[in-house]
Amino acid sequence: MQPVSLVKRAYSVLLREGIVAVTIKTVRFCALRIELVLALFLAYIYPRNEDLIVFANSSERCEFSGNMKYLFLDLVNKYDKNCVWLTQYDEIEKLLSDHGYKSCKTDTLKARLHLLRAKYAVTDVDFDNRQWGYLNSATTIQLWHGYPLKQLPEEERVGINARIQIFDYACVNNHVEEAELRTHKNIDKVYYTGYPRNDLFFREIQDAEIGVNPVAQEILERIPPEE
Repeated sequence: MQPVSLVKRAYSVLLREGIVAVTIKTVRFCALRIELVLALFLAYIYPRNEDLIVFANSSERCEFSGNMKYLFLDLVNKYDKNCVWLTQYDEIEKLLSDHGYKSCKTDTLKARLHLLRAKYAVTDVDFDNRQWGYLNSATTIQLWHGYPLKQLPEEERVGINARIQIFDYACVNNHVEEAELRTHKNIDKVYYTGYPRNDLFFREIQDAEIGVNPVAQEILERIPPEE
């Protein structure tokens, strides 16, 4: 963020919320910048654990769901990988812990250590600025959460394209998406892998019912198995 933009933002907060709010936000901003510098340094000297995979997200997701969920379950149960799910919500942490999975709150020291040690980090939206600071030398994987070819305003599309380039790997659901993103969006780190959440239609996934709304689970159970 440019200095002029910071001054304008601080002045705007001053007018809306007063000097106390400006002071608090300034302290938090400076503390975050100091932490990011320290994290950047530690990420270079602290050895990564080749067996540790972290699942994290910048959005305020209050569910255990989507592509991240099914890849997480498969990696733990089918391939016996050491995976940790980071969440902002106590309910999700407890839900996963009660079922024997590793999870912790995003804003804890434990979560920061996991980000610092993990060789691989997985998301389906993005990591926040703090998380990126700890992932500097990690391998990052973007699973997406929807259809990547939807129409977006030009400014937003350019921003998303730039963000995707930061990831080491980005996954899509078919060859058409892969070709389009590589050819016309200039994104060369994208691969057709299929979406992990779609695996549920073709085979059983252990503990797939975790986090599913009870009503939705009842509907799913009424669907007859494929012959």
